[in-house]
Amino acid sequence: MFCRSHRIFLSLFLLLALSSGAQDLPSSYKKMNGLLSNVVYCVFQDNQGYVWVGTEAGVSRYDGYNFRHFSKDDGLSDNDIFQIKEDRKGRLWFLTYNGEPTIYDKGKILTPKNCSFLSRVIPGSMATGFVEKGDSISFITLNRVYLFVRDSLVKIIQAPYNQSKQVYQFFLHGMVWNNSTYFVHQRGLMKPENSELIPFPDQLLMGMSSKMYLWKNTLVVIRSFAINIYDMQTGKQNTFPLKKGVIPLSVWPSPQPGILWVFTNQEVLVYHIGSNTLTSDSGFKLPSITSVLHDREGNTWMGSLTNGLYFSGNYHTGIINYTTAAGTKTAYSMQVFKDVVYAGYANAEFAGCNRPGIIQKPEDLRLFATPPRVYGFYAGSSSLWVAVGNKAIELNASGKVLRELGVSTKAMAVNRGKELYAALSYNVIKLNLDTIPLLSKITQFSNTKTIYNGRVNHIYSNNSDTIILGTLSGLVMLVRDKAVNNVFPDKPVFKTTVTKVTETRFGMAFSTLGEGVGIITRDSVYILNKNNGLINNSCNSIYAAGDTLWVAATLGLSRVIITRIGKKLEFDIKNFSESHGFPSGKINDVLVHHDTVWIATENGVCFFDAKKSGSGFPPPSLVLEEMLVNGQPVNWTQSLSLGYESNNIRIRFTGISFFSNGAVTYRYKLEGAEEKWNTTTSRDVEYPALTPGKYRFLVMAANADGEWTKTPLQIDFEITPPFWKTWWFRLLLILLSLAVFLVVARYRFAQQKQKHEFQKKNLILEKEKAEFEIENINYEKQLIELEQQALRLQMNPHFIFNAITAIQGLYAGNKTTAAKEYLVRFSRLLRTLFDTARVPVVPLSKEIELVTDYIELSNPRLDHTISYTIDIQEGIIPEHTGIAPMLIQPFIENALLHGLLPLKREGHISLTVRKQDEMLIFMIEDNGVGRQESPPHRLGQPHGLSITRQRIDLLNRFENKAGNLVIEDLKDNEGKPRGTRVTFNTKFIILYDQDHYS
Repeated sequence: MFCRSHRIFLSLFLLLALSSGAQDLPSSYKKMNGLLSNVVYCVFQDNQGYVWVGTEAGVSRYDGYNFRHFSKDDGLSDNDIFQIKEDRKGRLWFLTYNGEPTIYDKGKILTPKNCSFLSRVIPGSMATGFVEKGDSISFITLNRVYLFVRDSLVKIIQAPYNQSKQVYQFFLHGMVWNNSTYFVHQRGLMKPENSELIPFPDQLLMGMSSKMYLWKNTLVVIRSFAINIYDMQTGKQNTFPLKKGVIPLSVWPSPQPGILWVFTNQEVLVYHIGSNTLTSDSGFKLPSITSVLHDREGNTWMGSLTNGLYFSGNYHTGIINYTTAAGTKTAYSMQVFKDVVYAGYANAEFAGCNRPGIIQKPEDLRLFATPPRVYGFYAGSSSLWVAVGNKAIELNASGKVLRELGVSTKAMAVNRGKELYAALSYNVIKLNLDTIPLLSKITQFSNTKTIYNGRVNHIYSNNSDTIILGTLSGLVMLVRDKAVNNVFPDKPVFKTTVTKVTETRFGMAFSTLGEGVGIITRDSVYILNKNNGLINNSCNSIYAAGDTLWVAATLGLSRVIITRIGKKLEFDIKNFSESHGFPSGKINDVLVHHDTVWIATENGVCFFDAKKSGSGFPPPSLVLEEMLVNGQPVNWTQSLSLGYESNNIRIRFTGISFFSNGAVTYRYKLEGAEEKWNTTTSRDVEYPALTPGKYRFLVMAANADGEWTKTPLQIDFEITPPFWKTWWFRLLLILLSLAVFLVVARYRFAQQKQKHEFQKKNLILEKEKAEFEIENINYEKQLIELEQQALRLQMNPHFIFNAITAIQGLYAGNKTTAAKEYLVRFSRLLRTLFDTARVPVVPLSKEIELVTDYIELSNPRLDHTISYTIDIQEGIIPEHTGIAPMLIQPFIENALLHGLLPLKREGHISLTVRKQDEMLIFMIEDNGVGRQESPPHRLGQPHGLSITRQRIDLLNRFENKAGNLVIEDLKDNEGKPRGTRVTFNTKFIILYDQDHYS
């Protein structure tokens, strides 16, 4: 029931307010764009300096740069925000339409859904008030008050119930007076301790129409059709009825103490508390104001029910709103005449600024496709010359036209001889005013004199016979109408377009388009430009007031205070721009009159007190908004220790200065990494790769007037080094290094000792090696000698003689075929003997061939036949198996001569070749008489056998094989000799290139 009735009344209230229409906005107020909605319910500034705006679409926070918006999508319980309050913990309470409390606490939004101490608040009834007293907070809705103590809900107070009408009497507000809490409901004030009621007269307070403000002891309550004043101390009440159709919207304090504004749908009422009077302010109209905020800088914010948010800066400035018939506000020039400040506009119009109503509108503008502008003025003692784009006119103090110069005029001046200089479009002429009658229009120039050809922007005359012209190409000096050359220094500032020339107590000064300002003294020439602080190098005008120069530039206004120290001038420059309340940043002209600075801008005329310029504005409210480490936010309010990999630091801050309009300057330094302060206009500082160490980030801010915060804000943090760069690791590393050094030293000592032992052993080995080499040489020598002896044995003359004799006998016995076979075998044997004598190793097949030939050649010498067998183990390839030459033949020969020759029966010799491991084993066996039965003259050791034994020993000396040559006597079963067996072994040699040995 509460919500439905309230919705109906709220809709009716909005309809009445909107139907009133929007009044014209005062010139000192500008609309703030960027809100989510034009329906603004409240404006509030928190303790950090942010301005919060409650609307029908959520709440917005303004930091002097941009709005940041919060709505239900961001966690709000409702989008309709009627009031914003701040508690002692710095938390913001949003009073919403649905009555669910929403708290903004350090970036987090708390509601009954995620905050335990708010969970018992019953939604459905609009929140109407918030009161904090000590540790207690009273959250007020239409039908209940929720009392929290230290964030614990301790009591719920139900709205009074009218039994006769069976309706609740809504709670509408709350306040603290005289250290007591009061709740305001429809019938009056109620103390929660004893439910005591202080009634309001006549009628009930109704919903949204009930706004109130407590100033000291005076409570002002607006009602549907009246203003109710209640004195809390005396209990006296006073009611001011309102005119029919006037709907009060809100009551707020004005900047002046003791004065309250009452905003209605039609007008602004002013209540003077001291005199208890309510009057209408016809000069101050704003559309449907619901909330007023005077911030810490003295700026004024106004929320409108129909047109959003308005801002009026505390600039100490005033604006003259004058619009020409052509619909423009641009002012080009200014002059003072008879204590009236004149401004020249487009459309050939000029008007008095400090004397409203003095306006000159020419009548012949229809002749021009583009209405001409007022280029400038010249004020004489009794008349004012106005240089208009199509003519020049002379006026007296009452505004009557005295004379006209019917030609386009850009600038004018008069010398002490009452001679008029006029800068036309392409030249400068000189006229004698005494010869020109009053009330005349000068169209013929027979009595004029051209003194300079070229476009001139300004003519300066010091009532002498010398004038200075500001031309498109620099300064020109004329003495008695003759140009004087080489007067000014050869510098760029003297060769560019000069816009105005003036005289100061220190010398002549002039402004230029592009090179700043030049000042000429008796001793020096000074140039002021952006490099030494001027707001811009493109300067449209200049004005001297005592020791101060005011420079009008395309980007603002510069104030230059000049001080002489010795023969030198020093300059203190301060700049002003739109952030100081100017209607435009482009300043076309400037003058000072009675300590008031007047400036002509692209959007009208502005004025301010020269004594207050640049003073009275506090420094910005500086807020550290966020610290990001490797892109992630961290809590910098606590002791912050970061790992060595967390070294990408970004810090965001804001200097809140609303009158500066974003023109805030910051100064920052990171102690531990930087020694000097850095200056920037950015609100974001990043250090991408900090090394380990302790750091302190300091930041300060200055407003548009250059007022700096007194003490910097700071963030302390530490980036810890990796463990391998810590002191304990370094100590451990030193100890480890020392241990390694000791180990290495011991090792080196042991190594040196081992080296000495090794050298000692090496010497022994060298000695043994030398002995071995000597032995090896002897071995080689001995082997060669044995091979030569074997060769000599092989070439035994008796063997050759017996073979030849055998051949002869065969031929004599007419055994030609046998003789030929014997001869072929004998020849082959000889050839094999000679071939094998040249190489150290021959194929086993060659040795077998030699043995076979030898046995076959020996048969004829014997009285009986001798047979033989040769058995080679399978797997031994004779052609690819190597053997020292003539190793087998001596044993065959010994078997034939000593075993088989004395035998009286058929003899047999067997040769067996076996392989075992890496050795070849040879066995020669005969069935002869044996060594015991051999003839005595043949029992001695055959010389060839001795040589062969030595050869075998030498060949196998490195194989460590025992029993290399074994000779056995064979016996039958009766123990009688039946032959001899010889066994020896040599190294198994594999041959791959048989042709090499053939």
